[in-house]
Amino acid sequence: MASLPVKLKVAIRDHFTAPTSPLRTTLASLSALVGLPILLDPEWPLLVAALSTLYPTPETSTQLVLSLAGTVQTFARSLAELLDDAAHEAWTEQVLERTTSSGSGGLRIHLDVGPGAGVSAAWLPAPRAGFVVTMPGREKVVRPEELAPTFRGQLLKCFEPGEVVVPISARGVAAGDDWADVEVDTATGRVDVVEKKPGNVAVVGASSAKTPVVEFLPNVQSLPRPDELFLRAPYYLTVSAGHDGMEIHGSHSPSLKVMGEYFKKWCRVNHHDSTAPPAVQVTLSQSAFGLGEMFDRLSISTKDTRYNNQFRVTAPMIVAFVEGVLGYELMSDHGGWNFKREAEFKTSRF
Repeated sequence: MASLPVKLKVAIRDHFTAPTSPLRTTLASLSALVGLPILLDPEWPLLVAALSTLYPTPETSTQLVLSLAGTVQTFARSLAELLDDAAHEAWTEQVLERTTSSGSGGLRIHLDVGPGAGVSAAWLPAPRAGFVVTMPGREKVVRPEELAPTFRGQLLKCFEPGEVVVPISARGVAAGDDWADVEVDTATGRVDVVEKKPGNVAVVGASSAKTPVVEFLPNVQSLPRPDELFLRAPYYLTVSAGHDGMEIHGSHSPSLKVMGEYFKKWCRVNHHDSTAPPAVQVTLSQSAFGLGEMFDRLSISTKDTRYNNQFRVTAPMIVAFVEGVLGYELMSDHGGWNFKREAEFKTSRF
């Protein structure tokens, strides 16, 4: 802890170790349920190093800690639900038996980072006997409250013979040219590193949940800023026509920015005006929320040049761009055009 940045230490104190924090409150309830202490002592230097590409600066320290705290809290809630459910009595007995026989003096929860694109949970045998929550090393966990169904499914299977989830710290990094170990998870469509070993041992990094389901109200402190939160699908966009042009409102700022840049690039010149202004005014408006750049409204208008302008802005071209170029789906055309896009836009590394 001595080598960690000050901002990170403060975030750990406030959101991970403070007795009144949401995470510690949930862990206290879990401890009361099982009658054992909950042992959670993350190796912060290793976690910070493993997630440095996602959280590269001290300014992102709080976001890193909140993501980890929210994920562990959702895991603990999911575990408590299963342990408290009489339908899973046999599974509960296995958890308690393995925990008490480990000699650790409590129920251990480890944190690790894996190569996959999703969060996973598993049981680790001795000497690290306990549960391990493996964070993805390739993408941020923005909404940990959506992970409850995934965690429950993985927990119920964690004692099944023939498949063991191996954390990255226990196996190292797979060779870069070992393409035989790269497979597509049919449940998610994501590519993950799968390490084949005798006895059907596999390394699974991605979540098996197809559609995220929010079962718990999120902790406001765990949510990222609006300019980061709304980069996550689904995206909503509305188009409305006015007397002098079109108004496009959207939850996904980059979609509006692409539209604005495109129509501004190909806008004609109004030669009926001696100053030769653009034929239409393309204006992006900043959102009232967030800290970084975030647009929530795009106006394409001839309002400022309507008396000496032969051009007009019509809806079909705008609607065609939203559907054909941005890939949004038309949900309703009552009183305007309402679109939705379920698939998240990918970010190219090149």
